[in-house]
Amino acid sequence: MIAAADALARKGFDIGTQLYVEAIDISQLCFRMSYPQASLRGIPATIRRGNTLSLEMFDHAVTPALFGSYARAIPSIRDKLQF
Repeated sequence: MIAAADALARKGFDIGTQLYVEAIDISQLCFRMSYPQASLRGIPATIRRGNTLSLEMFDHAVTPALFGSYARAIPSIRDKLQF
C-alpha cells in the first residue's frame, strides 16, 4: 500500500484525491499496523480486519485522508453539474 502510493506520487498523481485503498487482513496486528501507516502517509483508505474467504468482517477504520479527499471533491463535482 505504501509502495504503491509512493510509486503513484512519483508519477505525478495526487494520492490524496486520485487513490483509494481498501485493505483487508485477518490479523489483528496487521490491522493495527496498517491504519497508522496509511494515516501518516495521507492515503485515503478503509482498513478492515476480516476473513476474505468467508467475507466475515470484524472491525474497520477509516483514515483521515479519506474524509479530506471527499471534502475536496464535493465542490468540484458541484461546479461540473449544470442545473
